[in-house]
Amino acid sequence: MQSPVITAINISRKFGTGDAAVTAVKDINLKVKQGEFLAITGRSGSGKTTLLNLLGGLDQPTHGQILLQNRDLSDMSDPEMVKLRRQNIGFIFQSFGLLPLLSAYKECGIAITYSRLFMERPKDSCPRNIGTRWPKRQDKPPTI
Repeated sequence: MQSPVITAINISRKFGTGDAAVTAVKDINLKVKQGEFLAITGRSGSGKTTLLNLLGGLDQPTHGQILLQNRDLSDMSDPEMVKLRRQNIGFIFQSFGLLPLLSAYKECGIAITYSRLFMERPKDSCPRNIGTRWPKRQDKPPTI
């Protein structure tokens, strides 16, 4: 039987303290195996982004345990977490944080510089097909 790639065991996340505390995620249990697809749905403010931040190692649960490939994320140092996220986890954020002065090609170059691909390929290894879908847009900033 295939073991899960990611496991959440009774995770919760609270923000604030005392009467002002808000529980964003409460008592979540989850197992996802390699190749499985998962959809997290819910109303605005229901904790979807908080849950994804927890599962991706961007935040720590207030209670519970998260295992990635059977390794407890809470046992990892900051440098280990950075390496784990860089090599194993991909995010598309709600706010992309693109730099408005850079072209799509240059944005890609920044990502590659900070990824493990930088060690395996030359700096100019942005995909040659970055402009395939919108060929006139690859050299434009994201806002134009």
